[in-house]
Amino acid sequence: MSDWLDNLWWDLTQHTVLFPYELAVLVFFLLLHAIPGFEWPFLTAAVHKFRRFANRRPLAIAAVFLFTLVGHFAAEPGYRTPPPGVHDEFSYLLAADTFASGRLTNPPHPMRFFFESFHILTEPTYMSMYPPGNGMMLASGMLIANNPMAGVWLCAALAAAALCWMLQGWVTPSRALLASLIFAIRVAWLSYWGNSYWGGILSALGGALLLGAVPRLMKRPHWSYALALGSGMVILENTRLYEGTILNLAAAIWLLVWLIRNRRREIALWIAKAGVPLAALLAVAIVWMGYYNWRITGNPLLLPYLLNRQKFEMYGSFVWQDKHPGKHYDHEALRKFYVESEGYRDKEGYLRIQLQKPQRLWFFFIGPALTLAVIGAFGGWRSRRLQLAWISILSLFAAHLLVPWNILPHYAGPITAPIYLLLIEGLRRLAAFRRHAALPGRLLSRASLATVFFMLFFRIAAPSLGISVYQEFTLPWYSYGLHANFHRANVESKLLSMGGEHLILVRYRPNHLPHQEWVYNKADIDAAPIVWARYVEDPSRLKILLDYYKNRKIWIISPDDNPTRIFEFKEHPQ
Repeated sequence: MSDWLDNLWWDLTQHTVLFPYELAVLVFFLLLHAIPGFEWPFLTAAVHKFRRFANRRPLAIAAVFLFTLVGHFAAEPGYRTPPPGVHDEFSYLLAADTFASGRLTNPPHPMRFFFESFHILTEPTYMSMYPPGNGMMLASGMLIANNPMAGVWLCAALAAAALCWMLQGWVTPSRALLASLIFAIRVAWLSYWGNSYWGGILSALGGALLLGAVPRLMKRPHWSYALALGSGMVILENTRLYEGTILNLAAAIWLLVWLIRNRRREIALWIAKAGVPLAALLAVAIVWMGYYNWRITGNPLLLPYLLNRQKFEMYGSFVWQDKHPGKHYDHEALRKFYVESEGYRDKEGYLRIQLQKPQRLWFFFIGPALTLAVIGAFGGWRSRRLQLAWISILSLFAAHLLVPWNILPHYAGPITAPIYLLLIEGLRRLAAFRRHAALPGRLLSRASLATVFFMLFFRIAAPSLGISVYQEFTLPWYSYGLHANFHRANVESKLLSMGGEHLILVRYRPNHLPHQEWVYNKADIDAAPIVWARYVEDPSRLKILLDYYKNRKIWIISPDDNPTRIFEFKEHPQ
């Protein structure tokens, strides 16, 4: 426990550079609001206009969409898309390239031994190991704007709009609009969800569709709400399978129990109007998912993810699974990752890892400014309006007690909607607390909101003030670019500017960190201007690769050198 507290303090003081400022701003606004008679100028008139606008519900949803999509560019005028660096990002980009090319997978490459890498399959077909959702999101950007990041931005805008729609079913329109704007600023604009290929934003969209359909179905069974519910379920199953299944089950069971308790006589009508369309959509989705698995693994019931883990994993994905010693790895980088890097769970211990999970989500979703909202939400834990939100969040944490790995914020993408429901309802309950006291709760609520919006401008100005807000491994709401591999991107850019076709042999030093992987390729490897391959010490084996690519200019690179060096490879093994 003491080690965990020490690490928490270290993360707060050393690896969340804006949190001390955010806390100081919150204290400032609390003191400001405590001044007798203090009121924000024009606040009453502004709130009235905001509520009038929010009451025009379709217009508010459209405004959130445009605000999220257009505002991203205004928030960071000098924005440069961080290149991929995390294993998952390259895997998703492989899927996107495959889908954009009109294929579901790619044939195994004859030189696949040299292309083997993390979180992809090289046989029986060459494809990402992940469910297709995030790859399809990135492929949409490639098809629309020839840029996979365009798919992320479009999905972020859709997620913010869907969150507004979802919250309109649970809270007042003005609070729904306010919460979705906070989401747009802190998640869609400034976090890694909206500025990387790592995922999170699409599962947030799925969760919003799912939980937005529930209160509407409770009022009136209709095929459109059933399709929204089913679409959310399908998105969740094809982005975050484990966490998405937890949320799907929680919502389905909760809705079924409500239906039996309150509409028992109308079950037949409900099934006809909502159950049949929902079942039809889910049936089509299940068949398609089985077909997708079959095209990649040869078995409709075998997920690409499971096939990859069966081949490589040393440590099981759940607490009851044993280690798998004696696995053979063709490349040292793979062995170091699966045997040494994934072995952190034994070093850190189960309890410490579980304690870190809410901490990591607090960094991303809440931070100092919204901690007061969480306190307000706990004050309303008995509210029927918040039952499903609490059940969803607690179910995910309970399910993760079975997972001996650390959690990353995008793992919790499915519960983004219930988290924001709790936050905005927590602010409302906070505002109603001790209304006539010397320091009424509304002052706490206003200080929290003022801090949220002030920190937007402070975050925008931070780089010009000499405050580095990028690549923080705690993944707070304001940071992105973790592991972004600018060196690899620069090498690719220089070689592309030279023209011609290139083969790059990647040679790692013994001290190489396996999380920094360079060997990833396009879906159609042989058609790509640049091919990345693993250097091997065996001359006869390397000769096979060089003969295959004898018409390409061959380079060798050592990513672990500082600075990174690349040379033309002139030695042809005999």
